Amino acid sequence: MHAESIDWTKALLIAGGSPAVRDQIVDGVLELFADQGELAPLFVITGRSNEVGRLRELSHRGIGLAKQGAMPTLERLCKELQACLAENRLEDAGALGVALREERENVHRVVVALRSQG
Repeated sequence: MHAESIDWTKALLIAGGSPAVRDQIVDGVLELFADQGELAPLFVITGRSNEVGRLRELSHRGIGLAKQGAMPTLERLCKELQACLAENRLEDAGALGVALREERENVHRVVVALRSQG
């Protein structure tokens, strides 16, 4: 499990000290990064993608959402993805898309583990 996938202390601060609000934010972010979520196109970027502009917008949104959810690794990957897209390095962007999906799964596992303890 990847404890660095989510910063629970920061997430609680962002939520104004409310665990319920923190959980709503985390769940909302994970929903947007889900396989059928708004940010799902970031997971499958091909070397011939004709939607680079849209993908850059989605990666920018992903940065903000990951920051709001206190998910530092997800935020970093979104920043790297945005840079690759800005530089038209689509092959690198495709590899980051795979890493982004894996990290989303890591965050999900951490969340499930924490909630099963409480």
